[in-house]
Amino acid sequence: AGLPELAQDLRREALASEPLAMAKTADNAHGTNPTATVASQALAVAARGDSVASDLLDDGHWLVRAAAADALANMGATTVTDRLVHSADDEHWWVRRNALEALARVGDLTGAALETATRGIDDGDYRVRRNAALAVRSAGQVTDGTVAALERMLRDDNRYNRFYAANALRHLAPVASEAGTALLDHLFTSRWCPLTNAEDRY
Repeated sequence: AGLPELAQDLRREALASEPLAMAKTADNAHGTNPTATVASQALAVAARGDSVASDLLDDGHWLVRAAAADALANMGATTVTDRLVHSADDEHWWVRRNALEALARVGDLTGAALETATRGIDDGDYRVRRNAALAVRSAGQVTDGTVAALERMLRDDNRYNRFYAANALRHLAPVASEAGTALLDHLFTSRWCPLTNAEDRY
C-alpha cells in the first residue's frame, strides 16, 4: 500500500480500536497502553514516512496522533522537531507521552524543544513526566527551570520517575553545576540521613 493508503488504514484502525485501546485486560492491566496499530508500524518503515506521519500529528483522532508520534519516535525523525514540540502540548496525555519520547530520541534539543521538554517534567501524567526527563537528559543542556523541575521530580510519587530525575541530573551535572548540587543535596538527606528526612520516598 502507498503512504496515503496507510494513513487511511491508520484512521480506520483507530476508530475501530478506540473502545479497546484504554480497556483493562490481562495484557493491559492498567488500561493505559493503547495497542500499536499495524498501519503506524508500516509508516515507521515506509520511505518518506516521516512526512506522512508528521501530517497525522494534526489528525482529529487522538489515537491517530499518538500513533503518528510513536512512528516518528521509532524512526528517530530529526526533520519534524517543530511539529513534535507542538504535539508535546497535545490535550491527550498519550500523544504528549509519545511526542516527548520522539524528542528524546532526536537528542541535542535546544530552544523551544528544550523548553517544552522542561515543562513536561511537571505534567499531570507520570508517563509524560518520565519521557520529559529522558528528553532533557538526552539534550545534554539545560534551560531556565530545567534543574528546578528535575529537583521537584526527585520527590515524584512514582519511584521510577524519581530514578529518571536523578539520572538526568547526574547526566547534566558536567554542563550545569547546579544539577550536580541538587542531586547531591537530595542524596545526602534521603540516603545518608534518613532520621532528618524520614518521610522522603526515595
